[in-house]
Amino acid sequence: MEGSIVHLHEQNFEDYVENTDCLVVFHKPRCPNCKVLLKVMEKCRVKHPEIQMACIDSEENKSVVEQLEVSRVPSILIYKEGALVVRKSGIMKPAELAELYLQA
Repeated sequence: MEGSIVHLHEQNFEDYVENTDCLVVFHKPRCPNCKVLLKVMEKCRVKHPEIQMACIDSEENKSVVEQLEVSRVPSILIYKEGALVVRKSGIMKPAELAELYLQA
């Protein structure tokens, strides 16, 4: 699965973020800004295959959303060494997304 965006759900979310330095986007399928950010992730992934990226549908995984108190979508959460180190909402350009992760 190297280089692809992983689709997370309630059953695998915690294990994934505890064991993978990653960038996770919380999204809703019908949210226009979420659709834009998912395309930005794809573009970013091409230039930065070393960044592990994942997404999680916030409508289908409400317990994770509540646990992490995600109130807006799209929301970007960055995990390093099992800990949440960055939380940001909104859309950004591919280079900005990569910079956000690399500076975390």
